[in-house]
Amino acid sequence: MRREQLMAKSASMCVFQDACDALAGVLTPLGFTYRKSKREAWRQGKMFEHSVTFGTSRSVNSLPGHVHLEVRAMAWSTALGDYRRRAGIELPINEAVLFSTTVENIFRPAPPYVRYDVGDPDTRAEVIARIAGVLRTEVLRAFDLVESPSELRKATNAGSLPCLIPEEIRDYFACFGAVR
Repeated sequence: MRREQLMAKSASMCVFQDACDALAGVLTPLGFTYRKSKREAWRQGKMFEHSVTFGTSRSVNSLPGHVHLEVRAMAWSTALGDYRRRAGIELPINEAVLFSTTVENIFRPAPPYVRYDVGDPDTRAEVIARIAGVLRTEVLRAFDLVESPSELRKATNAGSLPCLIPEEIRDYFACFGAVR
């Protein structure tokens, strides 16, 4: 790799990491721990672990002036995984996951899958502010909903959580329906 390409790659990774750090800074006062090496903000809820992860794309980052940022939210529960295994429900990925999706697709059906470009220094603060707003409102709301079977029932009955497929909803209520 040429020296210029290495320098551009290094600069884009610095921009990416700075964006991750800024967004983690939004979540840490809300009880999240930022695991910088994993690019993950994590906290333990009553019934679920709440996780926000930050990813990037090397192919987009190789374009001058572009730094790709994908932000995903995940709700994970050992109890849900245990229930699914006992019930004979086999999933191709992790049985303990209720949802794992890009943050913009929790309450809005996908596609589109929203990925952010934080490479332009003139718009970077605005893009990060938009993501921070989604984290504070939509992501935290989703995490609150999964901690309350009665509130999640209302939301799913209203059809407001397209990130959950019917089987996930079924498994959730079979596992946690009696929890108050």
